[in-house]
Amino acid sequence: MAPPRKVVITLTDGQRQSLRRIVHTGTHPAAMRRRAHILLKADADGPDAWTDEETADHVEISRMTVMRVR
Repeated sequence: MAPPRKVVITLTDGQRQSLRRIVHTGTHPAAMRRRAHILLKADADGPDAWTDEETADHVEISRMTVMRVR
């Protein structure tokens, strides 16, 4: 079986701001903050588009988790 194709994440400015707000405010559940971190790092049009491996190392989770969120 072939590996699944990588989904390219492209966020709008409004979406980026909302995700940054989730990451930087302490009032959200940890799982939500983790998903927001992953989406911000995976954003192809963002200032720092990271690979799944780099994102997994940064957020300290498995690469498979990053792939599922993406």
